[in-house]
Amino acid sequence: MITVDHITGLDAPFAELHAHPIATLNWPAYRAHSTASFRIAWDRERILLRFEVHDTALQALTAADNGPVWRDRCVEWFLSLDGIHYYNMEWNAAGTMLAQYGTSRHDRVFLPPERLAAVERSSSCGKPPLPPITGPVDWSLTLRIPLTFFGDDARSLVPGATAHGNFYLCGDDLPEKQYLSHYPVASDRPDFHRPECFGPIRFQ
Repeated sequence: MITVDHITGLDAPFAELHAHPIATLNWPAYRAHSTASFRIAWDRERILLRFEVHDTALQALTAADNGPVWRDRCVEWFLSLDGIHYYNMEWNAAGTMLAQYGTSRHDRVFLPPERLAAVERSSSCGKPPLPPITGPVDWSLTLRIPLTFFGDDARSLVPGATAHGNFYLCGDDLPEKQYLSHYPVASDRPDFHRPECFGPIRFQ
């Protein structure tokens, strides 16, 4: 189970937060050579999320929010707070964000720009667009997501609550396609929109 620790003010060093791996290889045809992890905490007003990646290639060409960030090197968090609907929140390595809400892959709406603008983002890569590079590269992306981002769903985020979700690494247009997850995904081909495969996320 993923545990989201409560940290007053979210000022604790990242090293004090547990690193959860994004390392499940669900589709052997897309064997990965990158490694990734995330650290997560909250202060009951915001969620702090940090992705750390040791990468084999990198690009972040998408500069406008709600654009095709999955074509770049991309990290993702899918989260269901009510067990029916879920958010897919996706960021390229430079922090450009895409966010949707719905019940399945085929029933989704984009969240409005002002909701995305409320998410603070800091990338070690700099600002987009970032042209493609190859070779070993380490990068991180730090996010502060206000609970108001989740609208009325935020009322369920109380100490002791258990939500469900998953964390991913992908990049459709990189030389080496990779599709890694934290919790296993049961499907014949790469498909992150599998809420039936989400695992528990407990807010302390």
